Amino acid sequence: MNNAPVGDGGEIADLETRADTPGSSAEPAERRPTRRGRQIGRYLVLEQIGHGGMGRVLRAYDPKLDREVALKLLHHDAMKDTRGNALGSDAQDHLVAEARAMAKLSDPHVVAIYDVEQTSVGLVLVMEYVRGHTLRAWLCQATHPWPDVLNRFVEAGRGLAAAHAEDLLHRDFKPSNVLIPQQGPAKVTDFGLAKLTPSTDSDSPRNTSVPTTLGAPATRDGEVAGTPRYMAPEQHRGEALSPAVDQYAFCVALWEAMTGNSPFTASEEELYARKHAGPPAWPAHVFRPHSVVAALRRGLAVDPRDRWPSMNALLDALTDDSSRRQPWLRSDPSSGVGTRALAVLPFRYQGPAEDAYLVDALADELIDLLAMTRGLRVSASGATRRYAKEHDARAVGQALGVDAIIDGTLHRRGGKVRIVARLVDVHSGFQSWSERFTGRLEDVFDLQDRMAKRVAEALRVELTLHQHGAVASAEAVEHYLRGRAITRSTNVTTTNLDEAIAHFEQARAMAPTFALPLAARAHATVYRWFVSPGVQGEPWSRAAAEAVQQALALASDLAETHLAAARFEVHRGGFPDAVRHLTKALEIAPTYAAAHEYLGILQCDAGRSTEGARHIRLAHDLDPTLGIGLLAVLRHHALRGHAQAYRALLERVRDHPSVPRVGVSLFEFRIALWHGNLEHARSIQWPSVPLTETVVAAFVAVLDDSLDHRAARRTLEQAVLSAANPRLRTVWRQISVELLAWRQALDDALEVLIEADAETVLLDADWLESCPLLAPLRARPEFVAIRERVRRRADQVWHLDSDGAQPAWAPSAET
Repeated sequence: MNNAPVGDGGEIADLETRADTPGSSAEPAERRPTRRGRQIGRYLVLEQIGHGGMGRVLRAYDPKLDREVALKLLHHDAMKDTRGNALGSDAQDHLVAEARAMAKLSDPHVVAIYDVEQTSVGLVLVMEYVRGHTLRAWLCQATHPWPDVLNRFVEAGRGLAAAHAEDLLHRDFKPSNVLIPQQGPAKVTDFGLAKLTPSTDSDSPRNTSVPTTLGAPATRDGEVAGTPRYMAPEQHRGEALSPAVDQYAFCVALWEAMTGNSPFTASEEELYARKHAGPPAWPAHVFRPHSVVAALRRGLAVDPRDRWPSMNALLDALTDDSSRRQPWLRSDPSSGVGTRALAVLPFRYQGPAEDAYLVDALADELIDLLAMTRGLRVSASGATRRYAKEHDARAVGQALGVDAIIDGTLHRRGGKVRIVARLVDVHSGFQSWSERFTGRLEDVFDLQDRMAKRVAEALRVELTLHQHGAVASAEAVEHYLRGRAITRSTNVTTTNLDEAIAHFEQARAMAPTFALPLAARAHATVYRWFVSPGVQGEPWSRAAAEAVQQALALASDLAETHLAAARFEVHRGGFPDAVRHLTKALEIAPTYAAAHEYLGILQCDAGRSTEGARHIRLAHDLDPTLGIGLLAVLRHHALRGHAQAYRALLERVRDHPSVPRVGVSLFEFRIALWHGNLEHARSIQWPSVPLTETVVAAFVAVLDDSLDHRAARRTLEQAVLSAANPRLRTVWRQISVELLAWRQALDDALEVLIEADAETVLLDADWLESCPLLAPLRARPEFVAIRERVRRRADQVWHLDSDGAQPAWAPSAET
């Protein structure tokens, strides 16, 4: 019901009594109504300012006390219960009694109730008139900085806390029921669905008495009242309520205001999640302090007992900067990194009894995978099984001597499995991370393996941020997260890479001991060198070298640092050093998905694409958001004539959000030429991407039959020289070789291949040996010499350690 006492015009009609005079002569001129109005009791009606299914709200003038007020009138239909029965005098008396209880709320964050009167038009509540806007209108007026949004919500939350202190539940909290005055704090209004609770521990979510309704029809046990979008799971089910329902609605509304979207939609799956699995993952593109996100997620727990112990506790968590630190991350002077002691509890299971063993298997897999991560001490499964039914983090932590626990639920529903995992600090009992994972139960052992890897990698990323972010302010962490999101975009430009680098440098300036921005800056700077135009090459080459060296000097314990170093070495042909850094990255973090993907891409280039494809598949299992490596697997199938696998994967790659559209178009362009399908090559739709427009235009131009070989060679060379990075120049030269060979300009094609080899970064043995367009060149002595040199470079990638043994983290063989 949109009945907030905030006005924007509209005449009231059909009221029973007219006012004969606008007011007494004693009224101040600026307050005295200047036109004839209608009268309810002693109140002179000025305008209607709100209405809804329960009634309407009017702005009125009180001549006795010389002030403006808001009058809330209930419709005649509202004077019936939810089954259509008229409310008796006892019920109406109770409404008056409850209004008196609300009158106790002498709090600046709650709209005050002055009186409740029985008039000729029915029961009337007389309230404070607030000149301003609703919170919803305020949010829609402009894009406000998130701290301002949070402050407004915290002000409203103080009003809810004041109501709870007087044993009142609001039950219909939403932005349209909060007023933003022209001056002063936000105020909660519209307690039309409020309930009285016994005056026991009103702050406790375990207070589950079902009180009667204030200012609205009384509800019977099991009936549902409220706005579905903001209702807690127990409210949807018509169960007994506690102050935790207001906390839940508050968190839904704040999540919505912070992200632009509700955490839940009306879909069947999302409604199921609301009632059984808790909130979804926080949107990756929305940057908020971890403490704010963690506070909201706890407030949206399915079980009200898992939410905050009181509204004030939630508000303290949202505003307490110290809560952004992780108290369980303790410094280890000997290693320079934090030591973390964790326990993985058996997950709760919901589904057919015969599959209950899945939870134990999942816990065992998680323990094994997390125990491989450097600096992490994980309790064995034998020590945790006894606590399968114990979910008090503090009790478990004290018993096991750990600092945090991982637990969650596994839901089996038909052929689908949903896993919800969470990380809980045992010292505070706060949930600091939670995420959902879904899969199909086609092969239970494969699903168990893949899901465990996904959970383990997600936890590793979260734990790394907690560990290193513990030394940084919320602002420094936010700069780091902003920059990281930019570098993960599929539409990266030199401009936004510069922006990302600036964010990392700002984070480092704010927190000099915060290591993650150093690794991220190294990665972004190497990437910036890779995409730089030719005239910018040398400065960014030096900047990349400096950024990598600084990260290695000050953040060598991070797997992310070593991946950035590996990329840098590959870009300048330092393949032995690249392999050394990749090996180090996977020693530090065996489930590091991006390192597995990059290793797989290099192995596909290095003539070992079967093994490389396994690493890329493993990376995708660990982190399904990765996608660029799938192009290497796609090429593996294309070079080997795996037509069915190629077509199936191509459809997935086309729809994958992490694969740049221009990359897919470029790939299809090349494959069309490999197979002589000129019509398809010419029909390729190219997205507009500034970084590749010049090169793409040159490739397409060379398909013109009227262009002679010499002109085609010049066109391609100009495109190649537009790149500053040796590795990117080599990629463009490889495609140039293909185009010239397709045109039967074999001498030109061989000369360009020799130029590519001279850069010393050509690694693509698989391409040299299998690309069909290169067949006419393979017998030439120059080609044979190049192939031998490339094989030697490729061997440096394949032999990952000195004795050639397979590392412990390598993926197992697949049939």
